[in-house]
Amino acid sequence: MSEPSTGPRVAGPSTAGAPIPVSRSRRVLSLTASVALLAAAGSLVAVPALNPGAAPAADARTVPAPAVAVPAAGTTTVCPGAPRLLTVGAGGDPRFSPVSASARTTVAAVVRSTSTGLIGGTALEPLAGRGPVATVARPTPATAAPGGLRAAARTGVGVSVPTVLRAAPVGQAPTAAAAALGYRADDGDLRGLAAASCQRPGNDLWLLGASTTGGRTAILTVHNPGTSPATVRLDLAGGGGPITATGGRELLVGAGASRSVVLAGLAPGEAELGVRVRSRGAPVAAVIQQSVLRGLTPGGVEYLTPVPGPALSRTVPGVLLQSPAATAALRRTVPDAVPVLQLAVPGDAEATVRVQAQGPAGAVTIGSAGIVRARAGAVTTVDLGSLPAGTWGLTVRSDVAVTAGVRTVRGDSARRPVDIAEAGAADRLGQDVVLPVVPVGTARLALTAPGEAATVTIRPVTGNGGFGPARTVRVGAGRTVVTDPRQGASNAAAVRLQSDGGAVYAAQVTTAGATGIAVAAVPEPDEDVRRISLRIVP
Repeated sequence: MSEPSTGPRVAGPSTAGAPIPVSRSRRVLSLTASVALLAAAGSLVAVPALNPGAAPAADARTVPAPAVAVPAAGTTTVCPGAPRLLTVGAGGDPRFSPVSASARTTVAAVVRSTSTGLIGGTALEPLAGRGPVATVARPTPATAAPGGLRAAARTGVGVSVPTVLRAAPVGQAPTAAAAALGYRADDGDLRGLAAASCQRPGNDLWLLGASTTGGRTAILTVHNPGTSPATVRLDLAGGGGPITATGGRELLVGAGASRSVVLAGLAPGEAELGVRVRSRGAPVAAVIQQSVLRGLTPGGVEYLTPVPGPALSRTVPGVLLQSPAATAALRRTVPDAVPVLQLAVPGDAEATVRVQAQGPAGAVTIGSAGIVRARAGAVTTVDLGSLPAGTWGLTVRSDVAVTAGVRTVRGDSARRPVDIAEAGAADRLGQDVVLPVVPVGTARLALTAPGEAATVTIRPVTGNGGFGPARTVRVGAGRTVVTDPRQGASNAAAVRLQSDGGAVYAAQVTTAGATGIAVAAVPEPDEDVRRISLRIVP
């Protein structure tokens, strides 16, 4: 993979044109600004500031420009379509067919009001338009009397095509809304469990966990929910370093359209493949459908969704590991069907990474004295098969920027169905987040506090749009805690999460039957007001 983008260069009084990073997960654009003003004859004149050759007047002074509220845009999240079996059509284009009679793909969505009880109109609709699939909330009438905080949620909405959750803003505040998708099939080649949090579009996305070796299919799909086209570039990296594809590295994705790419056509035979998706023009969403078939035996299915970009420290929550005995039994027949940590290192500098796992009983180190050497420009894996059974968080700290993910496996024999899941690095849990509960299997919320202890308050969203009784979960320093998000409200479609104390990282882990497993990230929080500061540059 190439070096992470540093964003636009903006002149400032102390940066002198230094790059200012812009994260895809931030909703605030804050550019340091100042305007030189000259007070003269009772008016403000900007002539000296705009003429670099003129000497400033004696009474000239520099004042900071005020931050101005930017009109809030609607909240948009993109949900992938149902998993499909791949066939090849005319000209080599990918074609898809249904997977089985028992397969079911559903979406859960939630929207939260402003503090005064106002909700923006929120609906789930097909990516290509043509009417809503489901209405989550109707807009609060302008004549409504102010009320308290409330929410609305829908669950079990059946879908087959890619969909978009769109929530209108309320005044200057974006509407807090999120959606999650779940898939389950009990027969067929794509038997298993898969889940994904529907994602905000971005212009720089990182995906890990793909594999293009024998029996494995990885299909990258890029969705454009906007009204203008996007030109998308793909950068790929495998275990040996950056991969130079012979073609297909640039895609034109029209407004309201999707493009799919079979990754084996760009990078065949890669056991561990990382993909960076960069868009010029409209922001996009990206997902990889990863599936395994060993002869006639299903080996698992999962959605691979973007992880945060490289940083010096990353935490991966929601790593559910089966017993080392079950993993060892599976390894005897399928050597690569084992849980692994994936480390992606952009650029040309090798990384020295310290790896720590946080479990229910505390933290343990991974690797030789807790140190792992990760190759530059490549995806390096670390075997996790010896960790005890349970739900873990993994924290990596590196001397150069890295990002991370973990592939887990559930099953004990290649002669019986096995399922896979991908847990990705996560951003710190926001102080106020609405989270739809994954609508398939048995969902659990995994909370990891790699540093200081933290507390998380959980309130279920009830069917009438209110909130149920709150309960508080304490996460000790260096530990992972697993809790039922629906505890105390078995029919809750969503929950509200509020964190306090040290940094805490969260993911939903879903299981079904003896082998089904899926992991879904927790969506990033919304910010109440977007502000921008401007600078007049000579």
